[in-house]
Amino acid sequence: MARRPRLASARSRRRASSRRPAPPGAAFVWVPGHWHWNGDRYLWIRGHYVRRHPGWHHWRNGHWTLIDGAWRWVPGGWY
Repeated sequence: MARRPRLASARSRRRASSRRPAPPGAAFVWVPGHWHWNGDRYLWIRGHYVRRHPGWHHWRNGHWTLIDGAWRWVPGGWY
């Protein structure tokens, strides 16, 4: 049976949520925050802006996916 990622409590999610600040310029894309498993516990990685790369037009947000029967985090990236 595939293991599902552990979810943070509602209290933790409220504490970790943050407002998106204004972008530093038109060439930036917002990357939302997410929970990261460090091998011992989940840590909140805050959202932040990344500069658009020439020739790369779309940012795909990181997401959990089922691979070979186990849940894995797929980091975000340009494509």
